[in-house]
Amino acid sequence: MFIQHWSGPVMAYPEMLDVNSKDENARYSMSPEAFAEQCRQWVEGGVQIIGGCCGSTVEHIRQMVEALPDQVGARP
Repeated sequence: MFIQHWSGPVMAYPEMLDVNSKDENARYSMSPEAFAEQCRQWVEGGVQIIGGCCGSTVEHIRQMVEALPDQVGARP
């Protein structure tokens, strides 16, 4: 993984909407629960900053916070 070759911070900022280019209908591509599980896996893999782009909701962020260990995101 590239984290082994990078000493700076690593960020994930996923897009939550899946837009069909044929009919331009947007739908959520990931549930809040699935997003939280993915965030947990990212943190275990070394990601330090996680956000949510278009389509993320308060529920996505709430589920993420609940899924991550207490020390993640803590400031000294």
